Amino acid sequence: LRHIEESEVISHIDNRREEDPVILFSPNPFADQVSILISSRTSKIPIAIYNTQGQIVFQSADITDSNSFMKFKPETFAPGIYIYQYFVKGIRKSGKLIRQ
Repeated sequence: LRHIEESEVISHIDNRREEDPVILFSPNPFADQVSILISSRTSKIPIAIYNTQGQIVFQSADITDSNSFMKFKPETFAPGIYIYQYFVKGIRKSGKLIRQ
């Protein structure tokens, strides 16, 4: 194993391509409301959230502006684990979202 220097990590973060979106869900875990921040220079990023049965419980419209911010109140979400998913240049990205 090779030791990775802190400067290499910082350089990698600083060299992130501008077109690579950053999508944040906050807070996570959430109780009554969740915010989605999308920092992107790409043209469209649809986001879907699935329950553990694979059913879509939330789907956003294609977001085209950089630094978009949206809030939603998922009253219909039962407490538990959800999976969010989006595609960037044909590559699927996903993560976990938890409702308390």
